[in-house]
Amino acid sequence: MHRPPRGRAGGIVYSCVPVTALERKQRGNKPTGSGRHASPSPATSRALGQSYNRTTRPRKEKCDYQQEVYMPIEIARSRPGLRNLFDTFDNDIKTYFDEFRALVDSTFSLHVLLAYCFFRLEQGQRITLFCGARKLHKTDSELTWKAIDGHYMSRENFQRFFEVIFSAGIPAPIQEIIKPAEDIRDRLMHGRGLDEGEVREAISRVLHYASAINGFLDSRNAGFRTFVGDLRGFVGRLEALDKSTSRWILKGMGFQLS
Repeated sequence: MHRPPRGRAGGIVYSCVPVTALERKQRGNKPTGSGRHASPSPATSRALGQSYNRTTRPRKEKCDYQQEVYMPIEIARSRPGLRNLFDTFDNDIKTYFDEFRALVDSTFSLHVLLAYCFFRLEQGQRITLFCGARKLHKTDSELTWKAIDGHYMSRENFQRFFEVIFSAGIPAPIQEIIKPAEDIRDRLMHGRGLDEGEVREAISRVLHYASAINGFLDSRNAGFRTFVGDLRGFVGRLEALDKSTSRWILKGMGFQLS
């Protein structure tokens, strides 16, 4: 499997993942040079202590993006670095991962923090599907949560349901952010040894991934974000369909309902 390039600069570990022109625009980044260069966010530039431009080769496989470049994501090199990285995210991410600061400042192992991050991530993925079905397909609230909460949500199932509900798959560049973290988490859960650098990388990637999902929902005009502290009122004045109709819609999506 192709892995994005990795390196170090200015005391920060970065891992380059592809982003689109749309994402650059949302982040306030402007392409430079021939269009195959991307400037990092101001926060990243400050962390690196220098400007960073990297010429990269576009990925060959097709995806939803029309133009791809590589952009560094920050990987914390220390426990205080995790706290500093967390502080660079917007208030939605900070509020959603509300126990993050307490855990990173505690004497608990970083394994505990990693478990917490994936616990919240997987909760957020179910909430993403729930909100999408409710907002976009007007399904009944109680029945929708029953269908989603009762379904075994493997990574492949989440991606499949996401595409069905939002009529768009999770873009490959966003998936590239989380895949290494999932590998690290799986090794930890199976009792295999990990060094702290790998654990910090997985934690860093979870935060970046959650932020990227929020950004993707913004780009789709979904009308909500799921990695936020409060989702009250996200459906507005929507009038839900009756339970019978909702049941058929959810079954058509692939959910198992009796």
